[in-house]
Amino acid sequence: ALGYTSIDELSKSKTILNTFRRKGLPSKIETDGKMEFGFADSHPLFVLASMHYAERSGDFLFKKNLDFVTKQLIREMEIENWMVSHDPAFTWMDTLKRHNAIEIQAFWSKIFKTYRPKAFREIENAINAEYRLADGYYADCMFLNGIDGKKPSCTSNPAFYLAFGEPEKLKRQIALDRLKTDFEGPYGISTWSKNDERYDPAGYHTGSVWEFMTGITALAAFRSNDAEFGFSCLKKLASSVSKYTLGAMPENVNAETGELLGCGMQAWSMSLFLYNVVEHLFGIKYHAPEKTLFLSPAMPAEWDRMKIVGKKIGGVPFTLAASKEDGKIRILLKAHAKPPRRIKCILTMPASIKMISANGKKTAGNTAQFGLKASNEIICSFEG
Repeated sequence: ALGYTSIDELSKSKTILNTFRRKGLPSKIETDGKMEFGFADSHPLFVLASMHYAERSGDFLFKKNLDFVTKQLIREMEIENWMVSHDPAFTWMDTLKRHNAIEIQAFWSKIFKTYRPKAFREIENAINAEYRLADGYYADCMFLNGIDGKKPSCTSNPAFYLAFGEPEKLKRQIALDRLKTDFEGPYGISTWSKNDERYDPAGYHTGSVWEFMTGITALAAFRSNDAEFGFSCLKKLASSVSKYTLGAMPENVNAETGELLGCGMQAWSMSLFLYNVVEHLFGIKYHAPEKTLFLSPAMPAEWDRMKIVGKKIGGVPFTLAASKEDGKIRILLKAHAKPPRRIKCILTMPASIKMISANGKKTAGNTAQFGLKASNEIICSFEG
């Protein structure tokens, strides 16, 4: 649903989300109709995908139903010492027993920021107090198969916290650097640290590269203002398309040889790729209820130009084209039909940008605000 929403397939996204809601939020629905329940990430991932759909679509009735479901889920949760409790055997790493897994805390932290601000702050405080390690990285969980989680973390799961939580700037950078040095390889982000003695490049959750994890790390990088690392992750994901299954991205591969280990096609691998490309590489995020377009393209250093065609803003398809020329970044955002009325655009560029001219109006700094037109011409000038 996250990927569908990002590429404007709103009706498909809504159908998927409503199907899971009507069936009681199962963790899995088999093709024969049998359902499985109980995985710790099913409920928060449903809520996060639904929040994304509601925000991009402006679907008021859906949002009303979402609020009801989310508040009910929160009432049924178990929270101890501001840590969300869950079955340790039912996280996405279901071959390991992980108590208070960091990704579950991060998911709910993001949800609570909207629905329970006090709990959001308490969970953030708990993560930084309990999961913070002396070497600057974050613990994977409180206990990993009986191992004290406060010992040096051997998994890449702290990327979830960088993607969904709110670590302090310095702590974020230290953790991101660790992901690069200990987990990044030629095929993506490994599940287990290459520097740990238990690392196995073919291990299902102990060293193989999951496209899902690579997508989460890309998101963590973009949200940490490290577009180059995010782009590196996306390139590795893109290289897997049609390599194992025609037109698809796989589940997981050997971290050192690229040999396919799991299934050849997995939805969350592709969904995260689409979401990252549209909303973080091109930086197009439309908030329908507020009629506000947040624009923050992150052009990689090795590219001179980038272009996306047909992205809908307020129901109208636009083309966004950006290019580097004459020491400036030039952006053209042009509607394919009569543009929607009264949409506010907030453009945010890297800190190196010191002047923005948007539709003829100059603004000092790296942020500018303007009303969306049929054709929008933007020139961003670097420092010096």
